[in-house]
Amino acid sequence: IYPDFVEVSRGFGIAARQIREKAEVLGALEEMIAHPGPFVLDVLIPYQEHVLPMIPSGGTVRDIIKS
Repeated sequence: IYPDFVEVSRGFGIAARQIREKAEVLGALEEMIAHPGPFVLDVLIPYQEHVLPMIPSGGTVRDIIKS
């Protein structure tokens, strides 16, 4: 459905990793920070996941939802 950002990044010589689970976040961030060059971290979040803070569609930063 979406471009494979990991493969696209690697095609440009940029290190990359994709994560899908909350348990992977810490390890992926540590890997990204430790990497000496550019690094793409592709984080897949289910569309039904409640993610905050959020800016509503068509809104501005003044319309941010925090809870």
